[in-house]
Amino acid sequence: MWAEYVVLGLGSNISPRKTHILKALDHLNELMTLVETSSLVETKPQDVPTAHDNYYNLVAVFRHCLLSPHELLRKTRYYEQKLGRFSKGDYAPRSIDIDILFYNQEVVKTPALSIPHPSWHKRPFVYRLLAECTHNSFLTPWSDRKLESLMKQPHKPFVKLIEKKNSISREVIEKR
Repeated sequence: MWAEYVVLGLGSNISPRKTHILKALDHLNELMTLVETSSLVETKPQDVPTAHDNYYNLVAVFRHCLLSPHELLRKTRYYEQKLGRFSKGDYAPRSIDIDILFYNQEVVKTPALSIPHPSWHKRPFVYRLLAECTHNSFLTPWSDRKLESLMKQPHKPFVKLIEKKNSISREVIEKR
């Protein structure tokens, strides 16, 4: 199994936040081809019981992933650990968080992995950044309608725009 398109959400709330995201994108770009990134934005933590620093978040679209969804999950966890994250699923601050949002139009439901990501449509920063991506053939008909509907709702602004759309992907791609 391989994926024409893989969409990942990346976030960091431990400094240097942008550096952690860039390093993760560098590693991921060795596995598959980075074609697009959303804007890099600063967001407030969501669904955490205690106060944390703000996150930097972006959505990245890759092509030509030769890994299965579960192999990709293992690799993303490996890169998270390599970049200083040692727990997954808790509410601790994190140097990097890599979520698989979409893998082609596949639906995966196992104890270890759910694709599409079960919370993509519940987090405005995720679906707003996802809507910036022009390579959106990864969306299923349901998720495409859902995204269109979500984008019509009023939104709180991001805390801050850090980098404009595709400026991060250009930075990563130019290194190769």
